[in-house]
Amino acid sequence: MTTRPALDTLRNFIADPLPWNASLLTELPALHKLLQHEYAMHKEYSPSIISICKWIHKRGRTILDSLIVYDSPPVQPDVQESEMKWSEVRRCVKSLKMKLMILLTT
Repeated sequence: MTTRPALDTLRNFIADPLPWNASLLTELPALHKLLQHEYAMHKEYSPSIISICKWIHKRGRTILDSLIVYDSPPVQPDVQESEMKWSEVRRCVKSLKMKLMILLTT
């Protein structure tokens, strides 16, 4: 089982089997390692490896589609950034670290 983004990345690799696209397949670690080895040994991807990738994509897509009951909600562009600024988060973390250090030393 895998995620939709991982299957999309695999689809992109199948369409354009280049080392850069293969390097993006980290969500499929066994396949990622296989592709690294294949390219290191032969400086290309064999047709049989591409066929395996196609099968994995087709099978993964079939299984994922059968498991998804509800569509994902649409992405709302105005909600892309979190409401809390990261600088505030960093400041809170620093404050908590300071308090923890004081507690541990007393």
